[in-house]
Amino acid sequence: MHIGKIIKEARLEKGYSQSELAQKTGISNSYLSQIESEKQDPSLETMEQLSAALDVPTYILFFKAMQEENIQNPDNKRFVREIKRAMQGIVDELYSEKA
Repeated sequence: MHIGKIIKEARLEKGYSQSELAQKTGISNSYLSQIESEKQDPSLETMEQLSAALDVPTYILFFKAMQEENIQNPDNKRFVREIKRAMQGIVDELYSEKA
């Protein structure tokens, strides 16, 4: 799962600098930097703060970060791949500034 990458993409789509997002969430700029560079995994509380500041539901951030390699069962991998492909456009349209 690449949650840091997804957080960074959402931050950039909103036009926030790292310091602006850190300030909006009350976390330190260095901690946000570590999250975005995948050196730290955020707690659920931090994810909720980030999702609120980015105006994107937490489950959408997790959905966008989900990778096939995170799933063990081959049938589930295929299911996730198909669902993700079908849902990606909808998710992007609903929660992207570019849409």
